Amino acid sequence: MAKEDTTQALYKEAFNLFDKDKDGKITIQELGIVMRSVGSNPTQQELKDIAKEIDDGSGLVDFSKFSSLMTRKMKYSDSEADIKQAFKVFDKKGNGYANIQDLKHTLTSIGEKLTKEEFDNMLKDAKTVDGQIHVDEFVRVIKSSKSFN
Repeated sequence: MAKEDTTQALYKEAFNLFDKDKDGKITIQELGIVMRSVGSNPTQQELKDIAKEIDDGSGLVDFSKFSSLMTRKMKYSDSEADIKQAFKVFDKKGNGYANIQDLKHTLTSIGEKLTKEEFDNMLKDAKTVDGQIHVDEFVRVIKSSKSFN
């Protein structure tokens, strides 16, 4: 059995444990528990963002949506470590924070450049403190940004 098949079987088994009435759906509230049971560890904010993205108003998630979500999340799990590693360059004090203007300058002028508008849009909902952004918030913003997907 290929790794992908094994992973899908694991997702299905975990999903089915919470699908108590066997209708092929779990509640949005159960989603975090099911995700954790297969090795993901979403924050409360990530769960809220996911719920907004996949809830069609019913408060339920079918296996297809869950499987797609987990496949995408696991695909990007390695990139989270990469983002955190790159962030360290900007974390001059080693306290988990970086100057937003330094990030903006780099992301709009080096490599695959963002426009200033793309950068501003990416950070518009970010929680910042005194012109600084925390590494975990930066990872959340990057991973949810259309500019990086």
